[in-house]
Amino acid sequence: MKLAIGNGHQGIQETAYGIYRFNKEKRQPEVVDVVRFPAECVNPPTDMNADDWIKGGMKGGKVQLSSRL
Repeated sequence: MKLAIGNGHQGIQETAYGIYRFNKEKRQPEVVDVVRFPAECVNPPTDMNADDWIKGGMKGGKVQLSSRL
């Protein structure tokens, strides 16, 4: 986590998602095919309202999409 937006008053961190499955051989749950997005990719620029940023197509974000998407 880093204090990077809101003039250093708001913390941001990366986010990730993956696919949950139960591994029968190990007899335990696991998450596979995890994709991570840097904090700057999933947070609006300092001067933007989050709802407006999303509705506007997230312009100004540092998006680096995986080829798996």
